[in-house]
Order: sequence, then structure tokens, then C-alpha cells
Amino acid sequence: MLKILFSFVILTVVCLQTSAQQYNFKRYSVEEGLPRSGVYCVLQDSRGYLWTGTEGGGLSRFDGRQFVTFTIGNGLPDNTIRSLFEDQAGNLWIGTDGHGLCKYDGKTFETFTAEHGLTNEYIRCITQGTDGDIWIGTFGGGINRLRFENDTLIVSVYDKTETLKSDKVRAALRDSNGNLWFGTDEGLVSTDGENWKTFTPRSGLSHKRVLVLYEDKLNTLWVGTESGVNKLTQNGFVTFMPKDGLVDDRIRGICQDNLGNMWFGTQEGLSRFDGKNFTSFTEKNGLSNDRIRHITKDRSGNLWFGTYFGGICRFSGEEFIHFTEKDGVTSDQVLSIFNNDDGDTWLGTLEGVTELIPNSNGTWKIIRNPLGNDFSKRSINTIIKANDGTIWFGTDEGILIKDGKETTWLNTDGKRFDEDVKAILFDGNKHIWIGSSQGVTRFSNSKNGYTFNQYHSNANINESEVSCLYKDRFNRIWIGYLSAEPVIFQNDEFTTIVAPKMLSNVSGIATGANGTIWIGTEGGGIFKYQEAPEAVKSSDFDQIDLKDGLSSIDIHQLVFDQSGNLWAGTASGVDQILLNNRAEIKEVQYYGMPEGFIGVETNENATSIDAEGNLWFGTIRGGTRYNPKAKREFLVENRLHITRVNLEFEDADWNTSEYADGTEGYFNLPKNLLLPFSQNNLTIEYSGINLRTPRHVKYQWKLEGFSDEWSQVESKNFHSFTNLKPNEYTFNVRSNNGDGIWNETPITFTFKVLAPFWLKWWFIVLCALALIGLVWVIIKLREKRHLEEKEKLQGMVDDRTKELRHEKDRSDALLLNILPAETANELKETGYASVRYYDRVSVLFTDFVGFTNITEGISHEQLVQSLDEHFRMFDEVMDKYRIEKIKTIGDAYMAAGGIPTKNDTNPLFVVAAGLEMVHRLAKINLQKEHDGEKPWKLRAGIHTGSVVSGVVGKNKFAFDIWGDAVNTAARMESSGDVMKVNISGSTYHLIKDYFDCTPRGKIKAKNKGEIEMYFVDGLKPEFCDNGETSVPNARFMSLISK
Repeated sequence: MLKILFSFVILTVVCLQTSAQQYNFKRYSVEEGLPRSGVYCVLQDSRGYLWTGTEGGGLSRFDGRQFVTFTIGNGLPDNTIRSLFEDQAGNLWIGTDGHGLCKYDGKTFETFTAEHGLTNEYIRCITQGTDGDIWIGTFGGGINRLRFENDTLIVSVYDKTETLKSDKVRAALRDSNGNLWFGTDEGLVSTDGENWKTFTPRSGLSHKRVLVLYEDKLNTLWVGTESGVNKLTQNGFVTFMPKDGLVDDRIRGICQDNLGNMWFGTQEGLSRFDGKNFTSFTEKNGLSNDRIRHITKDRSGNLWFGTYFGGICRFSGEEFIHFTEKDGVTSDQVLSIFNNDDGDTWLGTLEGVTELIPNSNGTWKIIRNPLGNDFSKRSINTIIKANDGTIWFGTDEGILIKDGKETTWLNTDGKRFDEDVKAILFDGNKHIWIGSSQGVTRFSNSKNGYTFNQYHSNANINESEVSCLYKDRFNRIWIGYLSAEPVIFQNDEFTTIVAPKMLSNVSGIATGANGTIWIGTEGGGIFKYQEAPEAVKSSDFDQIDLKDGLSSIDIHQLVFDQSGNLWAGTASGVDQILLNNRAEIKEVQYYGMPEGFIGVETNENATSIDAEGNLWFGTIRGGTRYNPKAKREFLVENRLHITRVNLEFEDADWNTSEYADGTEGYFNLPKNLLLPFSQNNLTIEYSGINLRTPRHVKYQWKLEGFSDEWSQVESKNFHSFTNLKPNEYTFNVRSNNGDGIWNETPITFTFKVLAPFWLKWWFIVLCALALIGLVWVIIKLREKRHLEEKEKLQGMVDDRTKELRHEKDRSDALLLNILPAETANELKETGYASVRYYDRVSVLFTDFVGFTNITEGISHEQLVQSLDEHFRMFDEVMDKYRIEKIKTIGDAYMAAGGIPTKNDTNPLFVVAAGLEMVHRLAKINLQKEHDGEKPWKLRAGIHTGSVVSGVVGKNKFAFDIWGDAVNTAARMESSGDVMKVNISGSTYHLIKDYFDCTPRGKIKAKNKGEIEMYFVDGLKPEFCDNGETSVPNARFMSLISK
């Protein structure tokens, strides 16, 4: 039965060979900055960077714009990299060719060799188990399992002495169920960590040597071997070989694209499998090298191929497909394009016509000179379909007319019309307009054939080469010239348009929505005109050029897509001009060689749009089709990073700088940056990683503390701030990926600029006192001289003194509102508040659960009002139990008992306060749910320990506490449960005689290890009345006074 199933699957696979059209492959090799063209492995890390392991050139990191290479000189143990893997913590693991395993954390390289217990230093593959252990496959030493316990490395070995049949391990994978798979030279091995199983050709595997492993979106395992690729199903292995459509049987890479297609890299190119058919891609299709070593997919859906000799190669889907002489086109100079109703496309070239016929599998049949060899070797400048169904070809020797299978020359008055034809227009009034290098001619269709009229009323008509013809909705014929201003024909008269200075050398005319005419020029950009019956004036035109975002003002082509956006072919690529419903430019996106448009320089008017909405462009390097439907479906935001902070326009060593507490993060940014007023020029660099279209990335930034407004959209990836005033600043930056997607959450960096001494409060007070003293002296002198004004002056002094006293009283009241009384008095008396140590303080943290979900659908005013109501209720509870409120941060609330006045009973009242907060909130939520509102639920965490208190700030004082007790209390909150009070073991042992608690055991807390935790159920019966375990009785409250 199994054999029958295999045969059925094999028979349903159709073997197809793609035509040799050029696909959107982009090569990156030595010329682009890669250190070597031989590549073993490629990986995109969680930060968005693309890492490439090369053969002898070291390790390269790519951000879409440039390569940064790491070698032995940077700390690598070897310059040949065979495998790459990123672990759950974001560390990069690097397998070398004979020099062991290496870990890179963004700062340093750490190497593990035989001295650390490895059985072999040739590392072919790396993966990680669900328990965090690192598993490596070696070439001769079997499998090594690396476990790190308390900074001690423990290596376990699995080899052919017990578990494996071969010690040569080439591939490793952890599947979605947590099972580990290894490809060896003697079969496929799987394990759950304890049990091991081996699959060989006897199990249905096509070959015993397994080279690569991959799990697809449906959790199906694919196994690439020395001979064939295998798909593991419930019924066993299904094998695919060259006879089924594979380009070659030695499989080195496997990957699945965003459309669900499977890709297989071989020694002879790539094969794509859509579940039924194979399509192959080789160097003839644009692949940089046929010998594929590795395949990976990035976050945006681009496929990356590591090759033997062609560096890395990116495939970005079938947005752009190119047809050149290598594929069978008669010439790379494509001068005109026509899309027939039957789906065929005709390319007019410098050497005749090429017909492109699409096959059902996405490939193309290419026919050279379908008109016959008698009509080859002629430049086909334009192709158009007449009203009677005939197809007209404007050539350098006249006009060819194809009527079914018969093709003839256009004859007038018994002889062939033999001008160099550039444009043809059927005006709907039985007239045919012909633009040529000699001017313009109008033909009339009569019973006796075609008759023509030559017009001589305008000097331009017979002296300038016509580039295009267009009929507007007012029946005016527009005639564009390559070396003169455009002309309009109306009522049997030619009128030269009174045009702006740069509106000449017209290359093409296109019409958009709402009757807007767009005119492309060579050297003046694009001109926009809103159709109107009145005479055309110079002021009617709007010019669009470089300032509006065009990449070039040398416009060769204009065409509209089905979304109403204008595309402009230029001498250096194609611009997509995104328009709003008022035909105003929203954005311009450029497509050149890096974006997949390999033709670069376009030819005049060689453009069209087919029935499927595909855009076609004729270039000097062939014809290109752009398929907007093939654009990647999984557009994602850029990975955005702040990469560097420079001081005074120079690199700063923040590890040794006196202005920072060292560095933090992957990019070694300064930690707790405090800049003196004399060093307040800061440059911040940032990078939005886009591996496909890095030139399309745009940025916006804002500096909180300076302005809350976002900057204009810009392309540069840095900004400098000079002469910053003393303040605390937060720099925000976000990026756009070029497809309209911005980072949902900006990246931030916070720093402070300190005030100089002359802006400090004590200096200002001294100056004020000195000023008062000076005034007093002046008053005394004036008293001696003007005794009669003594009473008046004294009254002024008295009034001023009252004002100062009133302001002082207001200041004192405000200070008591934000600081404990003891601290406030000390601050007033001494000018500063001393740091105090408390050995027993109970810290309370609360946080609203699902706060983002709660705030959805409510206004900013309602949000602030609700927060205020809840925090006021919390303040009442704190006052009741004589607990000091510390601060609120967003929706988090922090308080502490036992400060500023020390007492031993603070754990009791902080826990009681936590219970009462939950109790009160539960009542409020009942009313909210009754009113159809979302309930506000919290988590509360309490820990008792030692803290340090003090006052920070200058213009805005803030009382705060610090210490491990604060961090532990925060972990209590984050490790707790909804509407529960979670306390630590240290707090529990101080309150257990007064409260009933439920032990939770030791629970792992972030950065704290395992901590003993308890849920507080309520007060013991003797300390509450009527079973209200959340409300203490008088006996309990009497403890406050102790």
C-alpha cells in the first residue's frame, strides 16, 4: 500500500523546465563588500542583520547597505565558517572548520575547543534544545551537548560507541515539538533527549548521507540527502528525484517561501516545488552561481542563497522578470511593447519583433520574429492595435500591418509609406495620425485606400522628430516633439502651446484620473495639466522634478498602474509616483538595480500595462515585466536600532567616560548618560534594517524635553543636537520600510544635560540676596538724602516682604505635598536632603493587568480621569495605614511602609493596605461590569527588606527609594496573579501570625533566581469582624500606634 501511495505522489508531479527569462536575483559578492565569494551558511538574527559565513574570509554582517567583516583579527578562531545559529538569548554561535565553536554576544568572541571538552573541532551544525542546551554536530566526533551550570560548561557526548552509526554529523534541527533531529553519514537520527531513533534507506530514506534538514509551516520534516529530497509523512518518506523535476539530486539547502513553495538548493541550481510542479532556476535565470550551499528566508520573505563561487544571492519574488537576448529576444534594445488580448506580449526591438507567450506554470515561450524573417532586422518603434483588430508596427522603414497571419507594408498612392515612424494614433474619426522623424502625417481611410495630408502651418511639423501622440477628451490632438515645444491640433489648425520654459523635448504623454494629463520631458521632469476646454496657458502646468522626489528629470516613459499611481521610466531606473485622489504626490519610490530593475536605462515610450495589471518597460538591457501582485505578502516593519552616540561630533569611549556608567545593550550605548553643560553637543546614529530596499527607508525623530513634535520624514540615519539646555531628554526615532509601514513602537534613548553652577538654585539665591542687599544699600543712601520719602519706601519694602512671605508659604505647602515632612524640613533648613538607610521597609508595587486592552476605545481624557480616580483611592488607603506613597509610573503604583519614620509594624499595615486596595477595586469593578465598562484589575506584590531613601532632582524634587528590596517587590508584582497580593518569604515570616496565606513554593523571578512566595488570603479571624477578611478590626488597627 505504501509503495502504491509513493507511486501516486510521484506520478502527480509534473516535470517542467522554466524558460531562461531573468528573475529578480540580486548578487552580493566581493565587489559589494563580501570578503569571499565562497559561502557556507547564511542567517538573519533577531535584530535584522544578515550574517554570512564564508570560506576563508571570516564572518560578515550585512544591514542592507554595507558589510562589516569579522576575522581572526577581531577574535574569531578561524576564518572559515561552516555553521551559524542564534540562541534564545540572542547570542550568535559560530561553527568553524577545525578550530572549534565560538559564541558572539555583540561585544566579544568566546571560543570552545577540545580543551573545554569538545570531541571534535570541525563544527558542521548547531541547534538548541528546549532546555537551553546547545547541541552541535561535528565532523568526526559525533554530537556534543553543551550545558552551562553556574558558569561551568558540562559537555555530554553522543557518538557511534553508543548512540550513532556515524560520527560525521552534517545537519541539526529542533522541530516544533521539541524533538531534535540530526543528519549523519549513516542516516537520519531523532531524539527527545533520552530516546534515540535512526532512519536509513531501509526506512525509506533515499540515501544514508543526510546533508540538510528543514521543517515547513505545516510542521512537516524535509530531509535533503546526497541523492534526493525526502518528505516525512505519517506513512513514511516521500522521495523526489531528478526524474520528478529536481534539477539535481544532491540537496544542500531547503527553505519554504511565504507563498508555501519549497525551495531546494543543489549542485546544479535551484528547484522550486509548489506541491505539484517543479520549476528550476540556474545562472541563466540570473542566479549568481548554480552550486548552492545554503538557503534561508529573512523576515520580509526574501530568500537568500549561499553559493560556492557567487557569494550570496537574494531572491525577492517575481515582481520583476526580465527578457533579454540570452533568453531569445531579438535585441536587448526594446523600443516598444504591446499586450495582446490573448495574453501574449510583443516586444519591438532594434532587430525586429519578439512574441512572449505565458505558460501555465509561470514560464514563457519565446518566439523570435513571429512576423517572419522578411520583416526582421528592422527597428520596431511603436506597436498599436487598430479598431478593426489589425496590429500596426511603426518601424524605421514605414508601417507593417498584421491582419491575422498576413503581414504587409502600408502603401499610400501606390507606394510604400517609408518614413521612420515613432508614434501612431487612431483618433476615432477615421483618421490615423503618424508621427515620424520627419514630422506628423494624418491619414484618412477611404474606399480607395489610405490618403494622407501633410501639414505645413507650423514650422515644427516637418522639422522635428515626433515622439508621441495623444487625443484628449475635447478631441484635441497633442503632438510631442523631442526637440521642440508640444503642439495641439484643433479645428484643422496647429497651435504651439504657450508652455513653461522647461516644457520641451517631450518624451511621452499619459492621462490619469479626473482628466489630468502628465507630460514627460527629457531634462525638465514631468508636467501636470488639468484638462479644460479653454486655451492652454503656461500657468496651467505644474512642474514635478527632483525637489518632489524624482530620481531623475530625464523622463523616457509614463504609464499608470491599476491603483492610479504613475510610473516614470528614466535614464537611471523607474520611479513609482504615489498619488492621492486629487492627483497630488504622496511619495516617490525609486526602483533601480538594487531593487530588481536591472534594465536601469529605459527607452522612449516603450511601456504598457496588460490586462492582468502587470507593467512592462522597455530598456537598453531587454524588456522587464513588473507584477504588483507578486509583491511580498508579508511586509514587516524594519528592525530599528540606535547604533551609536557621539559626543562633540567625535567617537566617545563610553566605557571609560566620566559622563556614563559604562555601556549597555548590544550596541554598547552609554548607560545613565549625564552631560555637563559644556559638553552638550550630541550626535545619535540609528539604523532601520531593510535587506531588500534599504534606499527606501525613511526616518522620523523627536526629542522629548525639547519638542513633542515629530520631525519631517528624512532619509539620513543620524541627527546632531547642539547647545542643549539643561534638562532630561528622551530621543525617539521610528522608521518606514519603504512600503508605508512604520515602526509601531519608537526606539528611545534617554540622557541628561546638567545645569552649570550659574543656573543652580543656590547661585540664583545668592544673586537674589546680593541684589536685595544692593537695593537695601541704595535705600539707606536715599534715606539720608531724602528723609521725606522714608515712609513711602518703607511701605514698598513691607509690601514686597509680604509677597515674598506669601510665595514662601506656597512653596512650603507645595514641598510638603511631594515630600515627607521630615525630608521637606531638612531640605528647607540645609538646602539638601540627606540619604537615609532603613533596615526594615515593606515595599508595595501594583500594576493594572491588560492596561493596553483597558484603554482601547476610550479617550485620553477618560483615561487620565480613570487613572486619577483609582490612584486617589489608593492614596486614601495609604493615608489610612500611614504608608508613604513613593511614585506612580504610567499605570504602576509604588508605596513603602516604615519610612520616613522607622517602625517594626510596617509589614502588617502594608499587607493590610494591599488587601484593602484589592477589596475596594473589586467593589468598583462590580459597578463597572454592571455599567458595561471594562473592569480594572491589578496585581500587587510586597517585599520587606532594607532600602536607601533620598531626594533627586533640582527644579522638580522627587523623593525615592532604592535597593534590592525595591527590585524584589517589583518581581513579586510581576510574578503574582490578578487581584491577588503576592508576598515574599521575608514578608510572610513577619506577618504570618496576623494573616492567612497560601504558600506558592519557590518561583523563578527575572534576574532573581527562585524566590519563596505566598498569596495573602486575608486577615485571621481575631483581627477582622463578621468574616470580612480584607477589613481589619479595631484590635488590628491599634497596632498602628505601637
